[in-house]
Amino acid sequence: MHAGTLKILNTKQQALYDQAVRQNSIDSLIKAKTKDSLMVLALVYSSDHIKGLPRDYTKSAHYAYLAWKRGAEFAAMFHLSACGSLNAQKSKTRSTVYPDYCEEAISYEVMGELLERAQKAANQRELAAAKARIRERERRETPATITSPDGWYLVSVNGVSKMSVTLPADQSGRYKFKAVTVETAYPQYFKTGYDYERGWWYPSTQQIYSYQYNIKRGNEHCNGWGDYHWGFQFKPEKVWVGVELMPAFKASWDYPRNRAPKRQCVTETTDRNNCQVVRCAEWRDPEPHRYIVRSKEDAIELYHSISR
Repeated sequence: MHAGTLKILNTKQQALYDQAVRQNSIDSLIKAKTKDSLMVLALVYSSDHIKGLPRDYTKSAHYAYLAWKRGAEFAAMFHLSACGSLNAQKSKTRSTVYPDYCEEAISYEVMGELLERAQKAANQRELAAAKARIRERERRETPATITSPDGWYLVSVNGVSKMSVTLPADQSGRYKFKAVTVETAYPQYFKTGYDYERGWWYPSTQQIYSYQYNIKRGNEHCNGWGDYHWGFQFKPEKVWVGVELMPAFKASWDYPRNRAPKRQCVTETTDRNNCQVVRCAEWRDPEPHRYIVRSKEDAIELYHSISR
């Protein structure tokens, strides 16, 4: 019941629930006596959500009824569900301290109508939230090019990393940077906050010249930093994430002839003693599979979208 019932909570109720679980206490919920706190109390008593607080369908029905009368969405359906669980119990003793009000429970027909209206309202809220995100992204200024990469986020199917400038622009206009891991597809190798990539950002060609921390599977003692290599040019592009367009800089197939990305060894044989690559059985041409976005939220959302 835990996972399913959590879905009926709105944003405010979810925050109250998370706080109660984190504090391992419902005192603040009882004192508040709002429709949201009462709804969370009904949920908490419906299952073993908080350590040391046993399941109690009588209290669940009691608080669900009070939340319903205060106008909490889904509370009427939750009250009916709690009453159904009470009726299924062998003991029929009714509490006078926490009346369950089950005689006033709605019918299944009414519940269906309420559920349909509640679902429509939830869909409208979700649509409004999606439109708000689109408007916020459209309002966000996205430059035609990136000058300094400081604070921007690199995204690929391998994960998300945050770029930080470590030296100001030199005479040629390039910026020295490092990128630390924010979220990764390989948590066993890359820890959050650890350096993942180091190098230079060239505003003139919108390219990265960098080296990354390489993992040698099967020869993990040989893990270490690789060699410098050029990346593809980044160009502004709106990319689809779900049903929304997100402003981003996407790696393209373009690059200056003297700054070409190099071929990558896919299957290599490594000497376990000195960690030198003995031979390469398979080479692969690089592909432009990276993005740069401004915010952490956009970066994580984009990463989850492209890594599905």
